[in-house]
Amino acid sequence: LQPNTFKILVNNDINRFANFDRTSMIMSYGKPSKTKKMPFNSTIQDISSIGFQMALAYNDKAQDVQVTAGTGIYTIKMQLIAEEKIRLPVGVIRTLHIHGQTISGDAAADVWLAPDYRNMPVKVKVSSEGRTLDQSLSSLSIEGTVIFGKKYPPREPKDHDQTSSTDLHGAIKQEVEF
Repeated sequence: LQPNTFKILVNNDINRFANFDRTSMIMSYGKPSKTKKMPFNSTIQDISSIGFQMALAYNDKAQDVQVTAGTGIYTIKMQLIAEEKIRLPVGVIRTLHIHGQTISGDAAADVWLAPDYRNMPVKVKVSSEGRTLDQSLSSLSIEGTVIFGKKYPPREPKDHDQTSSTDLHGAIKQEVEF
């Protein structure tokens, strides 16, 4: 899994971003008004795709993964710590809990994969710089069959969804392009 771009939008304005140039292996990132550059390696993921990367590539051995939220790059050692049953909005699910932390301890990532559902990442929690992103699965369909939760109609991707601030005050969205 190789993300090309990552954006955090606040009220439809780009708050932070990361663009990955895989030819030069240089990431442009930061705020649009103050772009920075930094080299990265082939393990780079953004905070929205780390769960899917673990679902695809985790092989029961500790792995170093670079992670960004558009503010820099953290190298996190991801390793399986336990099989757990967790309660989600859709019910109790058996998971494999993969935890990772930087050597300095300033960033951490937790991914819960559901082996009964093709290792789908059902919960992801990433913490850095005093902020935490906590995502939990609310619905799952595999090949058009609803496994649990609600069936949502297919949605065509749009270049930039226009969410009115009156509809969702303080709207925060993440966009990832692969």
